[in-house]
Amino acid sequence: MLSRVSRVAAIALVMTGTAAGVVEARDIKVLHAFRGGKDGGGPSSGLTSDTQGNLYGTTTTGGKGSCNGGGGCGTVFEIAAGTVKKKTLYTFKGKNDGSAPMGAVTVGSDGSVYGVASASGAPCGCGTVFKIRPDGTEKTLYKFLGGTDGSKPLAGVTLDASGNIYGTTQQGGGGCGCGTVYELTPDGTETILHSFTGGADGGDPWSGVAFDSAGNLYGTTQDGGTGCSFECGTLFKIATNGTKSVVHNFGVDVEDGGAPMGALVFDNTGTLWGTTLQGGDSVRGTLYKVTPDGTESVVWAFGGFQDGAFPEDGVVFDGTGNLYGTLPTDGSEGPGMIFKWSIAGQSESIVYAFPGLPAGRGPSGLLAFDAGGHMYGTTSSGGGNNATGCDPNGCGEAFKLPAPK
Repeated sequence: MLSRVSRVAAIALVMTGTAAGVVEARDIKVLHAFRGGKDGGGPSSGLTSDTQGNLYGTTTTGGKGSCNGGGGCGTVFEIAAGTVKKKTLYTFKGKNDGSAPMGAVTVGSDGSVYGVASASGAPCGCGTVFKIRPDGTEKTLYKFLGGTDGSKPLAGVTLDASGNIYGTTQQGGGGCGCGTVYELTPDGTETILHSFTGGADGGDPWSGVAFDSAGNLYGTTQDGGTGCSFECGTLFKIATNGTKSVVHNFGVDVEDGGAPMGALVFDNTGTLWGTTLQGGDSVRGTLYKVTPDGTESVVWAFGGFQDGAFPEDGVVFDGTGNLYGTLPTDGSEGPGMIFKWSIAGQSESIVYAFPGLPAGRGPSGLLAFDAGGHMYGTTSSGGGNNATGCDPNGCGEAFKLPAPK
């Protein structure tokens, strides 16, 4: 891991404006400022691109229904490629179809959009897995019952080549109700791959799962594990034969990360990358990697302020092999940042700092990239609009930023 001295030097470059690749505030383009109500509000999942460059995301509020004190039950939206034309694909009703969609959506080979709603769905309000066809028709693939089958899915889903769907629930399962890893067939038949006990095997998963090249599933739990007493968490593996194992226990030493929450991604060498919400020498979160042999190392510990803090959504690769992620705050309740990890240079930099009100604030979810390297994402608040069910700072924005130079 980089030393405190190295990190301070890198931050100083950003502060003086001499760091290569910094995108200036004037360069942001607002694709859509959410207005609440029928338009939706509070996008927290980021954006997902299809093969044509169309962008998809969700809002946790807005639309129809009586959720959120009349603020709406959430929506799924699309922004057409190369435009600012936003349309609502589906509005949740807060009944059997679910409410408060969470996590990034996934676009299937047939153009359908797959995702999860964290609440509602009869009979217990424990959440759903949904599919939105290209014509806007919604199908609820599964309604969680809150028992051994799981409850409260918070992360997006992963599809295999056969159309089977994989994900996690934060609650439910056997024993303590500490969450599950599940599989759904295309017709909605569920199989529980693992029920967490909250002990050595982990508990409280907030992230989804990712496949390695051999077909093994990897994911994280925010809690549980061994060797740590507070917000430790685990990185787990479910092998192709169904065997579940813990690859890494977080928080065992002072500088290791803790409470992993964000999405995981593999590079072309089979190394796995992710973030932790806590841990590191400043206790403001980390970026870590796990090599194919299972060795975990923290490559960057966030220091707060100009360095950003609390990466909760994970990381994605751009088209050139660099990692990018969002930081909802600078560590002092600031409006948030976007960071880059250069694989070649083994260095971290802040490429964009949100200016705050009336602009968007609190960047949330995963970023998307087009062929030209432009960045697309969402802020969960800000934008100058406010409505019932929205954050007091506004209903959020979808944005575009130029590629860092």
